[in-house]
Amino acid sequence: MRAGHDTPPLRVWVYTALILGAVLVLLGNEDRVSALRRISESRAAEYMNLQRLDHHSAGQLEIVALGSSKVFYAVDYDGIFAQRLANEERPVAFRRLTWSEARAADMEAVLQRVVGHPPDWLLVESDLLLFDHSARFPIRDHLRPLEMRLNSLFTPASAQETLKTNLEQNDGQDSFPTEKECIARQAPDMRLVYAMHVVTWKASTARQRERYLKWLRVLRDRGTKVVLLGIPRAPWAQAVFPARLTAANQAVLKSLVNDEGFELWQSRPLVAAAFCDEAHMSAVGRAQFSSWLAQRLVSSVNSPVVELVEQHVR
Repeated sequence: MRAGHDTPPLRVWVYTALILGAVLVLLGNEDRVSALRRISESRAAEYMNLQRLDHHSAGQLEIVALGSSKVFYAVDYDGIFAQRLANEERPVAFRRLTWSEARAADMEAVLQRVVGHPPDWLLVESDLLLFDHSARFPIRDHLRPLEMRLNSLFTPASAQETLKTNLEQNDGQDSFPTEKECIARQAPDMRLVYAMHVVTWKASTARQRERYLKWLRVLRDRGTKVVLLGIPRAPWAQAVFPARLTAANQAVLKSLVNDEGFELWQSRPLVAAAFCDEAHMSAVGRAQFSSWLAQRLVSSVNSPVVELVEQHVR
């Protein structure tokens, strides 16, 4: 009778564990996977209509708002928002650049393009810098675009629909969910899902924030006024938001204001009717937030302090 397979000796298990450990260390160090990083580059820059940044007119005030779908739902599109600033002495060019579920891998190429034509003002969604959007290893943030491309081989319709949606959002084709859809998204069971999910969130690390800061510093040093733009949450979502994350976020924002010289703009909390889910605004919310943002820009652009800074930069 043939003997059964023997259990591998202990040294085999040890060697296997060492090899796996080395692979995980490699994947955890994003500096060592530049080739893989190039393979997994996000396609965000291809679908954000960035040629808008190339349109310049002498003497115009240039403002760029950058963020995720939260910025899309909170802020009017280019020309519509610019009309809110029509009383400015200078003509205004406003550009809203958004990407759903935006991560550093999506935004780095976009920021590099913005650096090529530094605007007068850059409004950056503060949440981009505040949360850890990766999984256990930093490489996860780079691999996500590659993962989406691989998934598109099996679910091409879904992947193409995502790209199509982002393209439409950056081409002024704005639309909002229906009232019925908004009610469904804020039903008790959906609120419970959010409450269970948000407790698993983690604050960003200094290394993760650096992927944004290296570009924001360049813009700041070239005369752009960088603003960290806080997008409020629905009242019920804010009520269950973890206190530890609030404290961590406030510490990071304070550091970015004091150490980097960025500005922090946060609107007052909005009523429940201003939201369609925990963080995305309804048409009512956009009207309120866009009005507040326009007023804040007007008061800041016309500030004597801003004028002195501009003269110094020149």
